[in-house]
Amino acid sequence: MQSQDPVYSQNDPLLVDNSIISKKRDHWKTIAKIATVFIGILFITSEVVGKNNENKHDSLANQTLGDNATEANSLPPLHRTYFKTQIKSILLRPKPGQNSVKFTYDIIKNTYSHDNDDGSQVRPYVASNIERVVDKENNETYLHPEYPLEIAHIHWVFNVEIPGKSVEKILVQVPGIEHNADDEGEIYAKVSIKHLDFAVNKTSNNIPMNKTMALDRNIDTVTMNIIIHKPIKFLKTNSKESSGVTFSIKVYWKTGKYPTPPVSSNTTTSKKFSTSSRSNDTELRRSEELKEQYGYIQLQPESGQNYVKFTYDIINNIYSHDNEDGSPVNPKQVFNIKRVVDEENNEAYIGQEALYRRSNMYWQFDLRNTGKNVEKVVVKMTGMDEITQYAGSVECCLNYLINCTDIPINESLTIEQYVGKLYIEITLHRPIKVLKTDVKGRKSVESFSIEVYWKDEPSYPLTTTTAVTEMNTTPKTIATSPTSKDPKLHLQYDNTTTTFTQEDKLIELRPTSEANYVKFWYNIVRNTYSQTHTNGSPVKPYLVANIERTIDTRLGEVFLHKKERSEHWASIAWFFNIDVKGKLVEKIIIRMSGIEELILNSGTTQIGENLNLISKSTRIPIEQNLTIDNPQLQVFFIMLHWSTDENQQMDARAFKTDLEDGINSESFSVEVFWKSKQDHNQTTISI
Repeated sequence: MQSQDPVYSQNDPLLVDNSIISKKRDHWKTIAKIATVFIGILFITSEVVGKNNENKHDSLANQTLGDNATEANSLPPLHRTYFKTQIKSILLRPKPGQNSVKFTYDIIKNTYSHDNDDGSQVRPYVASNIERVVDKENNETYLHPEYPLEIAHIHWVFNVEIPGKSVEKILVQVPGIEHNADDEGEIYAKVSIKHLDFAVNKTSNNIPMNKTMALDRNIDTVTMNIIIHKPIKFLKTNSKESSGVTFSIKVYWKTGKYPTPPVSSNTTTSKKFSTSSRSNDTELRRSEELKEQYGYIQLQPESGQNYVKFTYDIINNIYSHDNEDGSPVNPKQVFNIKRVVDEENNEAYIGQEALYRRSNMYWQFDLRNTGKNVEKVVVKMTGMDEITQYAGSVECCLNYLINCTDIPINESLTIEQYVGKLYIEITLHRPIKVLKTDVKGRKSVESFSIEVYWKDEPSYPLTTTTAVTEMNTTPKTIATSPTSKDPKLHLQYDNTTTTFTQEDKLIELRPTSEANYVKFWYNIVRNTYSQTHTNGSPVKPYLVANIERTIDTRLGEVFLHKKERSEHWASIAWFFNIDVKGKLVEKIIIRMSGIEELILNSGTTQIGENLNLISKSTRIPIEQNLTIDNPQLQVFFIMLHWSTDENQQMDARAFKTDLEDGINSESFSVEVFWKSKQDHNQTTISI
């Protein structure tokens, strides 16, 4: 059966948040610039002591603020400012000859006491659904949820690691914190080492407010966190009665490091084991960090059998099988995910490490066996009750995180057709708990299982991939469609290269004449776009990271790929504004070509709403239209992302095109259809 182009309605939870109504145009132009998606959290831990200018104040807002007098005179009675973000830590370093530094944020002036180490403006690490409001009539400045019915949060991350020194004590001060009730919102600071800790729960990592906290262990990171639960004026400050300092962090260092406590070695069992083979409860329920592996998990039946059952036990963090070489099985990728065993609250689960940031993990399995054919696969997961359409998803995929279907909650998903490779992915958008189970009285648990049934027949070609056609009931049937062999990756090119430059401009898409339609495209052979900016300047990507365009004259091809192959990731993104006065967007159609290598080698292509790090997104399929009907979108981005294992330097190519045949090709295109608001008023649309 020929696959149809996927269509996503306005109610698609991956793309549109139905509680969000149209935003003002000024908001779109001030949304944060994203740095990367689906990459691990990166710490900037330079050993060079950074320059901090305590006399200079810089704005974090999207609109650069001038001097305060000019701002006060020019602002409307009620002015809103939105926050940009940065994917790097703020370096806190004392001046030469000193052992302390004090960092402050002034909400009235909207300024910080320091710049980043490179001289750029300091910004929060995460900012979601939050705005700064200046009320001139009442002389008030405060933080407030942009959408009142949703949680607002903002987080700053500070790097306090200095070679040869350790943090002796920290003082965090928040004037007026006593005026905010806990059920309305929270402001708290945390310390950590080698990971980010945004969690709200009260632990030993919390820094008491307005009190000095002495340290007895090494740390490298401090986070400052604000979460607003209700539509209140949070941290309200009177501009006539207050200095405006919302919070300050003072860090003291001393020479030398704290001794590192001994770490007990924990080893896994050998080739195959039972999940109940360990007897020491303390060891069984210890908290272990989730690890990754590059290769596929090979599932093969015992000699003379045609069946195998693979299981994972979250309590013990062990699997029913090892890899073929005897090494422990692990997921392929773990991004912003942690495993928690909390005996005090009688639970073990998988959750987000940094709250409210997109998180995912997946396992990859190879089910192919010579002389045998997969007849049926049964997948089941437990403890998934908190999965909802907005909180996260758990999927079974037959072609690297595409051609996916949801695994039903507390039911099994049955695939009655040939399967060569299988992917199980958990994605979390919010801080929920999945694979959740009780731990008291349990030695082990079957958190998820994969049962594979083979039959003795000549196997399908190993290069065959699959496509989902219909998966509506249980058991569910997946039909196959043969495709070409996986593209080979060339590591040497007889080439010329072009590097991209980026700019902080949205591409404005407007209908032509009265047609209510426009088509935008990029041609990689000519390296040109279908239009320029409204001022006549050439269009450029909004984000470019480790990407170059290469012409391989030996192969007669042109493509995008990683500039530095030793780097584990690369990204390129274009941002679009499709707001037109008096019109509503009726439909968007997006198509990409030449992206097979990228998708099949751990890359992604996606469209995301708005321009922030945790916006909802959906994947753009290979050589098919992605159609979005009645989208509640005014600003969106299109992104290509490369991500590889640290032991691999694979050079996947994107937009790969023949030099001669592709002279007039469209590497990617965006078609937008509008309709008048008058037509919209005559149409009933569920929101």
